Amino acid sequence: MKIGKQWKAFTTKKADPEEAYTVAMDRFTEEQVLRKHGQSSFVRKREKTFAELAEDVSDKLIQRSATAAAQSDDRKYGNILKQLVVDNPLFEIPVAEVDGDVLEDFDDYCKREHGKEYSKSTLLKHNISLKKVFAKAAKDKSVQFSTHQIPSLSTKGKGLKPKKRPPFEHGEINKLLIKDEDWITEEAISV
Repeated sequence: MKIGKQWKAFTTKKADPEEAYTVAMDRFTEEQVLRKHGQSSFVRKREKTFAELAEDVSDKLIQRSATAAAQSDDRKYGNILKQLVVDNPLFEIPVAEVDGDVLEDFDDYCKREHGKEYSKSTLLKHNISLKKVFAKAAKDKSVQFSTHQIPSLSTKGKGLKPKKRPPFEHGEINKLLIKDEDWITEEAISV
């Protein structure tokens, strides 16, 4: 029988098909009533919290960073998860409950911990780390994600805006040219 999104098989221990059908319908009705009152007899395995899943991903990224096949940023993403997500009480909830509100609270937490707003590139690294956790959850089928259920991890309108350096002044250009002349002459002498 299927209650909600979960299937459960059981035996009626009846040889007669009509009796088996009656017992099965009674059991189905009983399960629906129990489920309506939050007391279903379905035994579900405990779902991992987002923090536990993040710890698994972090450990694998750090472990993989030691191999030659690793991406250069694996250790960085693993450390971000260890430092900001694993012991964070915001993420002591099932993966399916992590939504935009939780992620906004996480952004506020990061600002408080850092003492100022992060740069856009740092926020992008955080988002990549979080996406790796969601990808692991979807891969393990610990949560049935559809595209619209994964929270948006955008940096649009967030982070410090990059500061552009003003153009070089004439004095700075002259200093650079003088140093280049010294360097060029040194190179010519050593060859």
